Amino acid sequence: MPERQKGKAFAFGGLSKTPITITNQAGTPTTVQAVIETFPVNKTATNTDFTDGDGAVDGRIITNKITRAPFEFYVSEDTIANSESKDALNIEVGDKLTVDDPSYAEVDDGSHSFIVEEVGKTRSFGKVRLINLTVGEYENDITGEATA
Repeated sequence: MPERQKGKAFAFGGLSKTPITITNQAGTPTTVQAVIETFPVNKTATNTDFTDGDGAVDGRIITNKITRAPFEFYVSEDTIANSESKDALNIEVGDKLTVDDPSYAEVDDGSHSFIVEEVGKTRSFGKVRLINLTVGEYENDITGEATA
């Protein structure tokens, strides 16, 4: 039986789920079906201005582009027991995260890999755990293993 969470249907087996894949630092991927509560995307960069002799800006270099997304989701597998099992997933800072939601190009156009920067989990009595993550994607993909 579906539960109600913050006024939205919490759809076990419904159509409002987004696959999220978390790959731990050992390289083992786990995919969960998620009902995303919020997914705000913020883009920042480092700006270096060049000025002329009068102090007017003549040019700017933009580097270190970062996309950061603090988001919240519930695990929503086909049963409550499966959701409880998957939401116990041990997500660590440094894990890689990908989102499979082609309707949201800022996070999934086939090229986005995020690094988990912060992890939080909240459990309310009688409800599935709310998972809070802050993830970052950098101008240069730094999610892979370093090679010698």
